[in-house]
Amino acid sequence: MNYRLVITAEARIDIAEAVRWYEERSPGLGRRFFHALAERLRAIRADPCRPSGFGRRRIRKSRVRKFPYAVYYEVRGEEIRIHAVFHGARSPRMLIQRLP
Repeated sequence: MNYRLVITAEARIDIAEAVRWYEERSPGLGRRFFHALAERLRAIRADPCRPSGFGRRRIRKSRVRKFPYAVYYEVRGEEIRIHAVFHGARSPRMLIQRLP
């Protein structure tokens, strides 16, 4: 099945903030994070049901390789909706408030 990827406005902000933070720490690191995230999104799109569920059955979690981030998403028919790109050290309460 050919899934359509939809990245919510909140998830786009997550991505932009992470790229900016990494880039400020070390030039080029933000780009590497972005490429690792893009690779993870391609893997999710290819097989969205592979990662395990996260708390609620509809939400799934997939970790970004080599970075302490995970992508939280749900599959709705032919659509994959990305709700958050969240750092593992952040408070889970913040994440739970954002998920449907």
